[in-house]
Amino acid sequence: MSPLLSLLSLADYLALPDQTSRAYFEVFWFQPTGEPAGPPAARSWLCLVSLGRANSVPLYGQPGEVIRFTRDFLEDDDKEYSVAVFKLFNQSGEPPVLALSAEQHADLRAVYEVLAREHHAPVPCFIILKALLKALVMNLIRLQEQPFTPQDLQGKRVYQFLLLVEAHYASQTLVGFYAAQMGISPKWLNKILQLNLQKTATQLVHERLLLEAKRELTIQERTIKEIAFRLGFEEPSYFARFFRKHTDSSPTEFQEQMFQIVSGIAPKGSV
Repeated sequence: MSPLLSLLSLADYLALPDQTSRAYFEVFWFQPTGEPAGPPAARSWLCLVSLGRANSVPLYGQPGEVIRFTRDFLEDDDKEYSVAVFKLFNQSGEPPVLALSAEQHADLRAVYEVLAREHHAPVPCFIILKALLKALVMNLIRLQEQPFTPQDLQGKRVYQFLLLVEAHYASQTLVGFYAAQMGISPKWLNKILQLNLQKTATQLVHERLLLEAKRELTIQERTIKEIAFRLGFEEPSYFARFFRKHTDSSPTEFQEQMFQIVSGIAPKGSV
């Protein structure tokens, strides 16, 4: 099995020693065997976890599969595709979820089966795997109805900015830092982002910071004070103010709400 790409059952994924690794893009494909609990037309669900983020996806014990891949499977010379992938996996709020109809499920399944066949071949070909994975991801992008960013200098700038945010969101929140790293002015950076993503640099950094805060609070592996310091806040009170401004609830209230939701869906010992 290539460490760059893994196709696993949920059961095998749960047994991995590195399932908390942030080195992968991850696609969780839930395929319930019983009566669906979501939209009536949904045949299956996909939950997307981006590179560099902690996985807080509740694994309900339903049958399903996980697709994990590293940044090596993004093509450096195809910025249009790379930007679209980052946009697909980096929606604001909780991990992006796609509900598939029976027809969409069948179409995506056909692509997955070809990818799995090559992946499990005695000597899989990296170039073929890369092409097949790209075909699968392009289908996800189409399902999400995300228009591609034009493949030009602006697209490359967006991609560069998203990579910088992934690396520095917890320590750098000022637009000037990112603009300086990219060799352009803060005003021009904001113009590029607003044209392509309809958001400012500050909004995107804050969304990334807020998403990580929500994941940390959901996982509950650290205290709120520890989370605040880890995300670059000098005082827990500053973190609480930031969190309430963007969610209308305190970190404690959000953590309690998530605990009730997770406890209701997946009681202790059910997974």
